Amino acid sequence: MKVQYFKNGNFYSMTEREDSFKYLIAIDGKIVFTSDEPIPIGRFQKKADTKVYDLEGKTIIPSFCDSHVHFLYGALHIDDIHLEDCRSFKSVLDRIEAFYNTLREKKKEDWIIGGGWDKNNWTDKNTDPSYKDLENFTAIPIVLFSKDFHTVWLNLVAMRLLGTMEPDSKILYSLGITREQYIADTDRFEDGKQCGIFRENAMKYISTILSSKRSFSEVDMIDNIKRTSRIFNSSGITAITDCSSAYCESPFRFLQKISGDNFTLRCMISIQEDALDQFINLGLFSGLGSDMLKIGGLKILYDGSLGSQSALMFLPYKGTSNPGKANYEAQHLSHLIDNAITHNIGLTVHAIGDRANFDVATIFEYSRNRDPRIPLRLEHAQTLTDETINKLKYLRVHTVMQPVHIDQDIATANRFLPDRINLMYRFRTLIDSGMHIAFSTDYPVAPLNPFYGIYSAVTHSGFNLQKGVPLNKRESISLYEALKSYTYYSHLYSSFPDSGLLSEGYNADMVVLDKNPFYVKNPDDLLTIKPIGLFFKGEKIMI
Repeated sequence: MKVQYFKNGNFYSMTEREDSFKYLIAIDGKIVFTSDEPIPIGRFQKKADTKVYDLEGKTIIPSFCDSHVHFLYGALHIDDIHLEDCRSFKSVLDRIEAFYNTLREKKKEDWIIGGGWDKNNWTDKNTDPSYKDLENFTAIPIVLFSKDFHTVWLNLVAMRLLGTMEPDSKILYSLGITREQYIADTDRFEDGKQCGIFRENAMKYISTILSSKRSFSEVDMIDNIKRTSRIFNSSGITAITDCSSAYCESPFRFLQKISGDNFTLRCMISIQEDALDQFINLGLFSGLGSDMLKIGGLKILYDGSLGSQSALMFLPYKGTSNPGKANYEAQHLSHLIDNAITHNIGLTVHAIGDRANFDVATIFEYSRNRDPRIPLRLEHAQTLTDETINKLKYLRVHTVMQPVHIDQDIATANRFLPDRINLMYRFRTLIDSGMHIAFSTDYPVAPLNPFYGIYSAVTHSGFNLQKGVPLNKRESISLYEALKSYTYYSHLYSSFPDSGLLSEGYNADMVVLDKNPFYVKNPDDLLTIKPIGLFFKGEKIMI
């Protein structure tokens, strides 16, 4: 038996806004007692391995759960090219050139894969690039995913190696993609030739082909996963839901090998569409697992994104005839859902546009009628009508949102959806309706810092590109509500109900902060808060 005694802390349990205390005891990583007064531990010290931690008045809250990330993508690309901070197209090309030259000098002429580019943030270009922009880099295939993971940009070498001109009909069929859908999602020059930009279903196809062209050894993959988990820990995060994408195989088999090997990140893994039959044949279902590794729901990418103007809306984007698009034909989607529900696998559905969210709420209604117990998660929920919110509440849908995306969506909303801003990121309305929401970063789409999202939820404004610029101010929420959405509800919706509160019976997963968020002088100070310590199952993790 291990006893962990924490004294002189400024603990916030997150059960209620004002619930705080100074002393905590955990046994074998489970909280057994909290108090404002010192706790006698003499009897424990005689019978057990006892550790005493003096927190010297520091603020401690439950550690964070990032309930929607692309974890394996981050692990795969931990050493690859990153373009998220490029504010001009020239800086994108400069970084590609530097990375390309480094590989050539090392005689490591492999693939250049990575991304994070966002045309909406460039000051010198506001249109998509093409393979012609990469004509100076012909010795190495280049595959660059957009920041929102709904578009991929290839050079001509990569296009030839991946066979984009003549897609394999068998692979298209296995992915539920028609040839017409592939062609529709392939951008072209005026002469009809492919230009190197592939969206949605075409990107999905390319990602599948890419997975067979570039692979890692199991040893390298496990090492990358461990390195990535430490990055999460350094942000105060000890649990995630992995939603994978972009040619990522499920991290499930890797995590099975290391989840007990001093690994300090609880993981719920979503099931990718092309792996559904494999999970079913193995008899695996949602919720199965341990307190470290759980199986989640079937991930369905129903529509696109606001940044790519592919999120499905009821009305076209301003100045266009384009209302976005659904990524599935009705018959294929119906088959997927029926197959999942029949085998006790829940649904984890990406929906961003107001029409997409309405459609998904209708799908969830059908799913609840099939099986009232089936787990239902709505991912993103960025634009919601009142009718959709009422459905979500009635159906008890676990809704997972990313307030951090407000920063990159402000410019897009003002340009393309100025008359629908009141439908965006409706935190206040959802909570006032009686629903509970979970928060996440969508890493690596957005930075892995929970306080960026907390600031965005509290101010309903951007934290970086549009810092302090409000989007839909009436939908802002309190600091306590934002923190609880990032701790308790994120753990709950990630199938870790024993974490997320500092209360008796919960796991002693806790983050120590350098300042008290409840006493900052102004909201901007939230952006400067740093984790200075982390405890997982009551044991200290050095960060």
